[in-house]
Amino acid sequence: MKIKYMAGLLALAVLLTSGLPKAQAHSSNKISDVSGHWAQDVMLEWQEEGLIFEDSNGKLNPDNKVTRAEYITFINRMLKLEDTSKAVEKYRDLELGAWYYKEFAKALSAGYISGSGAVMSPKALISKQEAVVMLSKAIGISSDTADMTILNQAKDADKVAGWAKNAVAAAINGGYVTGNDGKLEPLDIMTRAAAVTMLNRYYANTRTLCFSGSYSLGNVETVEIAGSGITLSDTDVNGNLVIEAAVGNGTVNLDGVTVKKLLKQKSLDTKVTLTNGSSASEIIKPDRWADGSYSGKAYGFKSDIQVEVSVKDGKLANINVKEHGDDKPYFNAAKCVSDRMQSENSTDVDTVSGATFSSRGIINAVKNALETAVTEKGYKIAEAMNGEYKDGTYTGVARGLYAGVHVSAVIKDNRLVDLTLGEHKEDRPYVDQAAEGVIKAILEKQSTEVDTVSSATYSSKGIIEATDYALNLASKNPAAEPEENREAYSLIASYGGEGTADGDSWFYDAEEVTDGYVAAGVTIINGISNAIVAKYDTEGKLIWKELMPDYRFGNIITTSKGLFLTGYNDAKTVSKDGKQESDRNAAAMMISQDGKIIWQKSYGEGSVTAKGKASNDAFNQYWMWAGNAVETGDGTIVAGGMSDASEGVFGASLENHNGVLASIDAATGELVAVKVFGSNEHDMVVSLAETSDGDLIVAGASAGKDFSFMNGGWSKNDWDAKVYIMKVSRDLKNVKWTKLYKTEWESYQLSVVVDASDNIYTAYSYREKTQGVSMVKLNSSGEELWLKDYKYDGDSYVSALAMGADGNPLLTVERYTGEHENQVKFGLLSAINEKDGSVAWDFKFTTNNGALLFNIIPSSDGSILAAGIEQDVMGYYLGDIIKYTHK
Repeated sequence: MKIKYMAGLLALAVLLTSGLPKAQAHSSNKISDVSGHWAQDVMLEWQEEGLIFEDSNGKLNPDNKVTRAEYITFINRMLKLEDTSKAVEKYRDLELGAWYYKEFAKALSAGYISGSGAVMSPKALISKQEAVVMLSKAIGISSDTADMTILNQAKDADKVAGWAKNAVAAAINGGYVTGNDGKLEPLDIMTRAAAVTMLNRYYANTRTLCFSGSYSLGNVETVEIAGSGITLSDTDVNGNLVIEAAVGNGTVNLDGVTVKKLLKQKSLDTKVTLTNGSSASEIIKPDRWADGSYSGKAYGFKSDIQVEVSVKDGKLANINVKEHGDDKPYFNAAKCVSDRMQSENSTDVDTVSGATFSSRGIINAVKNALETAVTEKGYKIAEAMNGEYKDGTYTGVARGLYAGVHVSAVIKDNRLVDLTLGEHKEDRPYVDQAAEGVIKAILEKQSTEVDTVSSATYSSKGIIEATDYALNLASKNPAAEPEENREAYSLIASYGGEGTADGDSWFYDAEEVTDGYVAAGVTIINGISNAIVAKYDTEGKLIWKELMPDYRFGNIITTSKGLFLTGYNDAKTVSKDGKQESDRNAAAMMISQDGKIIWQKSYGEGSVTAKGKASNDAFNQYWMWAGNAVETGDGTIVAGGMSDASEGVFGASLENHNGVLASIDAATGELVAVKVFGSNEHDMVVSLAETSDGDLIVAGASAGKDFSFMNGGWSKNDWDAKVYIMKVSRDLKNVKWTKLYKTEWESYQLSVVVDASDNIYTAYSYREKTQGVSMVKLNSSGEELWLKDYKYDGDSYVSALAMGADGNPLLTVERYTGEHENQVKFGLLSAINEKDGSVAWDFKFTTNNGALLFNIIPSSDGSILAAGIEQDVMGYYLGDIIKYTHK
């Protein structure tokens, strides 16, 4: 499976999640029409990859029949085909403007389709053999030397058309095509599930072997063997090789096969031989069970699930759920795992999408019941840990979804004899099921080199790393904590950690004031997100702080009236249908340097969307919305943000989220003027700057195709995502020019600044997904002077942009390196040469446990002041104020 990770969005959104739905933090708990379907996993993987989509009713329709147009669209997306052929014009049934017209042009260019005369039949249903021939041509499977003996194993081989025989035989030999009860059913119409499953064997480089015969696959990711009499030769498997229970008492021979991970044999009746140096890192067979009745329980979604399991003749005869408290719709969807376990005589079955926790609860309860039934383990249990350890009880701590996951490890005679989960702030059922799977695996392997539990990844990782911490304390040769070099910068202040907050603390922005520094951010106390505004003296001593529950301020500017902060607050409201909802309102405040709140306002209370739901209004929805307010000089401040309100102070007739520009009276906080603008899709104002003549530079993102702002904007733009840069008059009534830049995804991580000559610099993310960031320089008329892409290893996102004292822009970037679950994060500050966009110098803000930089400003002493975060040894995030001086 190829998975696209937006590391900054996922990792950082999870870290901030006081208001994030728990399902987003771990997995979706939505029952869909593929929940429990045999093709559930691959359909959801393709949906996540953007290769297939739900219909207007939210369905993936796995059993719907597939047309030629739909099938070639699947192939084009899978192969990322873009080139088109003008040959499409000669087919009279391909209408210009039809959704599939361009798809056929791509397929013709790639050379894997042909029509019948002047007809392409886009709406005709496609048979299995037609689909196989198209796939073979598209991916270049050679059919000239296909082994017909394997094809002839199929009961209905004679039904394969002569023109398709070679392609079908080659696809079977390559592990792309399987049978159903020994039949190929070549004339049957392809369903969406069958099409996606077959195509995914190429896309994910996985193979399935079903018919008896000899195969050689080369280098593949995974292999599934589902038939008897199969010999697999000269193959390297990077992942797992699974011999399914369907092989029964048949035979499988591995000849010169290397399996880098697990060789899993699902039936004890299967005879598996390894010859010619075949090997696997680990071989797992089913346990043997004694006949009898057994009881067990495990945590589901809301409660313990209790089961009674009967074993007869060494096989699962019956699974009866005796008690549970899970929600009925989810539990009913989950119950099919009992049938799977019985039919496969195994507890190694997949969970049900949308009912993950209930189905895993049933599986775990059955596993727990069978623990006392085991007469012979199907895999080796480690006798002791590698290394030398002291006897005793040791406590470890690490970060899961939240900080402070504790475990207690008991060691005796170099063996981990007990491991229990201690104090934590994780959510049920995630942590319960993480502990159920991970702790048992660690004890059996006597190692923390175990897999995380899917849909409870963060809790699993916290338990694993806390165990590592405990084992290092117990080790006779403990690993030393790496030395940290902080000589490159000065840490002015750090806020948070255990004893200060029971959750994370962040500083998003900081300002230099007369006798110190003021920082704004968020801190979690008793599970509630609080905005924090704190002042420190020049030595880093805390002078005062203000905490505001359910608020978040992410941007500070110094104004003539005091320090102006923008953000949002979350409140509860009742919708028109009487249901309580979360109501997000844009918020701003003015505070003096001595901590006196001059005024504090929340904008949008009671505002609703066109559907009567509570609206989502914010000045900086995300912490990286740097510099989204400007004092204009006429007693007002203009702030940018977003809104989906159709009624209320930000009310508009536009669709979805739209951009907002609000003019605010600096003395009172009252709204002077509001402009809501945008397109038919998501729009937002992310960053603002001011030119010498008082005009505003407005930078933001849009996913819409048509855009309106009074007398300016754009039209006939078919980019799905774009960054816009506009020059707008101070009174918000006139757009003087607009520039657009295409991005892969909607870029809400961007920042804009203006230099002394009114040149405009805009840094933005997602021009090429997450592989780098981009910056464009425009003159005051909107003419592009240069455009630069900055490439990095791993994922990267714009944090902020500021003008340096030397006239060169300063860029901060969130950087992530390493694998998704084990990423290293750090902040990168770069000085950019204003003449050509080259990098003059870099500074990397990093600590042993990870750190990031957010907003930056030049300081009066020539240094650069920055707000950011770092992670401590217990996993807490601390808000930092640092100073860096380039030498």
